[in-house]
Amino acid sequence: MKKLLWIILLVIISKFSIAQSLYNVAHVENAHQFGFEKSVYTLSLNDIDIELFEKEVQNYFQKQTKASVEKTNGLFGIKNVVYKSLSNDTYSFYWRIVPQENAPTMYISFEQGANVVSLLNTPILHEKVKAELKKVSKHVLSLSLNATLKNQNIRVKDLEKDRKSANKNADKIRKKISKVRVEIDKLEKQISLNDGQQKHKAEQIGQKMQQAEGLDGEMKKAAKSEVKTLEKESKSLYKDKEGIHKSVLKLEADKRELEYELNIEQAKVKSIEEQIGIERVEINKTANRIKEGKRIK
Repeated sequence: MKKLLWIILLVIISKFSIAQSLYNVAHVENAHQFGFEKSVYTLSLNDIDIELFEKEVQNYFQKQTKASVEKTNGLFGIKNVVYKSLSNDTYSFYWRIVPQENAPTMYISFEQGANVVSLLNTPILHEKVKAELKKVSKHVLSLSLNATLKNQNIRVKDLEKDRKSANKNADKIRKKISKVRVEIDKLEKQISLNDGQQKHKAEQIGQKMQQAEGLDGEMKKAAKSEVKTLEKESKSLYKDKEGIHKSVLKLEADKRELEYELNIEQAKVKSIEEQIGIERVEINKTANRIKEGKRIK
């Protein structure tokens, strides 16, 4: 039984901690440095764009009061309005959003005439103000986190397009490499054939030279003429082989260049896949934050 109670308590603490990581509402007695003469409430929102924070806070309060926002001495304010979420009385409230590392903070005071809403002065209203600021946090977080999630999904789609393009380029290069290899194989077979032909010519030349030694007169002259013809043919074969070899060298250089390009594209694909993995982790984080934001009461 005790173990079960501890598990329940840990779950409650865990959920509370996660919610607190999204926002924090507090009451402070002194905020003179930000233009407030009396105690104020603070609302801190983690990882929120300050411009969106300012815009949506104004939208929220205008919707609640049906009144326009004024700005005086750096403070935004709405004066002498009924704020039904608090009570049917008339309130004036003033706020300023201050940039802070990872968590911009809104400082806000609620006043009834000359009195300020606070824990000591108005304990019931104090709790209502804290509850209202939680609603503000839920409103701003919902808009911000959903916008973030949308942008993250767009980035993933763009990255997936880049990956597809890089894979397509890599496939084209692989096909080119395959064609070059086929051409090199053909030329190497031609070189092998040429070597065989040159060997055969050398044997023919040797045989004719031996025959010429045992001949006289015109027959010897004819045999020597045949030797010269065979030597020209052999020289022609050698030149052909040199030309084919140069072609092979050029194709091998082309292949190395293509393999270099392929390595670049493959590295690009790997890098993009890593970025997609990182973005998907961030998407999961944002989706979880959205779920937690919906639990703010």
